[in-house]
Order: sequence, then C-alpha cells, then structure tokens
Amino acid sequence: MKNDIFIFSFVTIWFITVLIFIYRLILIFISQIYFKKIAKIKNTNYKFISIIIPARNEEENINKCIESFAKQNYPKDKFEIIVINDNSTDKTLEIIENLAKIYKNIKPIDSPILPKNWSGKNHACYIGYLNINRDSEYLCFIDADTYANSNKVLEDTMNFSLNKNLDLLSFSPMQSLISIEEKLFLPAIFLGIAGNININFINNQNKKEVVANGQFMLFKREIYEKIGTHETIKNIINEDITFARIIKKSGLKLFFAFATKDQFNVRMYKNIKSAWNGLIKNIADTIEANDKKIVTESIFMINLILGAYLIPFILIYLDLSIITFWLAVISIISFWITIFSTSIQFKLSPIFTILIPILFFIYLRLIYKSNQFKSLKNILNIPIEWRDRIYIN
Repeated sequence: MKNDIFIFSFVTIWFITVLIFIYRLILIFISQIYFKKIAKIKNTNYKFISIIIPARNEEENINKCIESFAKQNYPKDKFEIIVINDNSTDKTLEIIENLAKIYKNIKPIDSPILPKNWSGKNHACYIGYLNINRDSEYLCFIDADTYANSNKVLEDTMNFSLNKNLDLLSFSPMQSLISIEEKLFLPAIFLGIAGNININFINNQNKKEVVANGQFMLFKREIYEKIGTHETIKNIINEDITFARIIKKSGLKLFFAFATKDQFNVRMYKNIKSAWNGLIKNIADTIEANDKKIVTESIFMINLILGAYLIPFILIYLDLSIITFWLAVISIISFWITIFSTSIQFKLSPIFTILIPILFFIYLRLIYKSNQFKSLKNILNIPIEWRDRIYIN
C-alpha cells in the first residue's frame, strides 16, 4: 500500500512538472505564430532603418551576416548597414570594405581605440549610432555572428514593430550547432533555459520579468535616445538585459521572441569552453539566478531528469492503478515528443537526443556557477574577460 502511494505521488509530481515544462514551451511556440500573423499585416509606410553591426575579429562570420541583410527585400533607399570594425586584428575590416564596394548602402566605420570605462561592443554600437543617417527612425543592432535566413525578415520585423507600436523588439536567433561538443551539450542548456521562462510574463508590461538578446535588437530611434543610448550603459557587459529592464521600468513596450529556422541563425559558441564562460555570464541575468531560484530550478529539473528515465521503467516492470498508469503514459509520451521535436530542430542524432534530459544537470551547474559568479563579481569586483578584453565593473 505504501509503495502504491509513493509511486502514485512520484508519477503525479512528474506529470505536473512535465505539464509546466511543456506549457512554457508551448507559450514560446504561440508567440512565434503570433509574430508571423502580425508581421503579415503589411505596413507600406516604410521607415528608414539603420542596421548597426559591431564586429571584432569576425572574419569567419561577417561576410555571411552583412550579405544576408544587404539582400533584404526592404526598399534599398530605406535602410543602411553601418558596420563598425572594433579594432580587429584579422581580415574583418578588409571584408567589410570589399562588401561596401558591392552594396552601396553599406557604410564601413573603423572604430577608435576603446576609451576607458566602456565595453567594446557598447562603444562600437555607440560609434555606429553617431554615424547613422539623419532620417533614420529605427535602429537595429545585430551581432556579427547572426544572419538572416530569408530576405523578408527585415520587412517582417518592421511590420510587427509598427503594427504593435513597439519600443524594442528583440529576437533570440535559432542556434546553429556544428561540432560534436555543441550538439552534445548546448541543446540541453538552451532547452533548459526556454523551459524555465514564461514568455507571456516577459511580453507583459505589467510583469517585472525581462529578456532581450543583443544579437537582434530593434529600437525606435527616439526611444533609444530617450533612454540614454549605449552611453548610459557603457561599461555593462550584458547590455541587452539591461536595456530590456530600462524599457520596462520606463513603461515602454518590449516584445521578445525566439526565432524560427526561417528567420535568424547564429553560431554563438564553437566549443564547450567558450560556451561555458559565455553562458555563466549571461544566465545570471537571463533567469535572475539567486539562492531561491537555484533551489526551485534544481527541484524542477531533477524531477524532469529522474522521470524521463524512471517512468518508462515503472510502466514496464510495475503493476499500476489505472490513474497512475495513464498519468505516466500521457506524461512520458508528451515529454519525449517535446525532446524529439527539439532534436529535429537541432538536427541531432538519436543518441544525443536520448542524453538531453541527463544533460539538464549541466544547465543546473551553470545556474549555480552564474549565481556564484554574480556574487563574487559584486563583492570582489572581479574582472570579466570577454572578446579578448578584460573588464572590471
């Protein structure tokens, strides 16, 4: 009898955990559908857009990035691409200048030496802003490792922004995974993050939750200037989350979405070391890691991990009541459909797919380390290394 109660309780808790997890992912999916629906509503009042791309030692990425946006079907006289070479030591500047000879709306800028108390990216973005066309009404900041997968994305994002009268639209691009390291570790981490945020809260102006991604941020120019431009956050590494907080605290309109594979792609990290260092820096702000958050996230994710492998065992080897049986069947099918759907998007092999739940432990470790990093940084003012530069906040 006691064993029956224990098994029923375990299966019920697993069932509820899976429901919450899938519910959050469904909200992301709905937001993607909602974006495409609103973006289809044509807005013929084309606003002038300045696309600003900071680039430091990006010779592997910059050509693909620039060309994907230069070829957008948005009216060519209504957008410019300002590319800032941030003191690169490779062929980045040469590539930018060659592309500027092909596409007339590309404006290459060679950034001056980084001033004191500025982060490199913020300074490069600010230099880009200082060189925009005077008619520009929107500013679109894009990372050099981000590229568009369709020539409609600029028009779609502008349609959506205008139709919703947004002050800031930000996308998290679809991740490109190439190496074995990336395919093994990163899907679990990204899925862990996605399954632990409520995108409806992020896009609700009355909720404090915020997320933005510096790989794509589309501002109204007047709003960007009103909140102080990059100059107001010049020494902050996670400029995207900081901007999102400022936007919400100012009572302005923010919309965040996860891009689909026909919109944007990015290859953020090429090995586990760079991913580990970068994600520790980012996760603390993205999910606002703290001691309480670590405990709740740990309980939630450990439930998912244990259930993913134990529930099938329980179904096969134990006699269950009808209620327990169907709770187990429904939850295990729903969970693994979600995992396999993710693996299809990332083009993972079956063995990598089966390992995703156990690799949620890597995500939990990142939460712990990011909170530890955040505390040490605040207390000891430890330096941050990013893009081969050292910063002290």
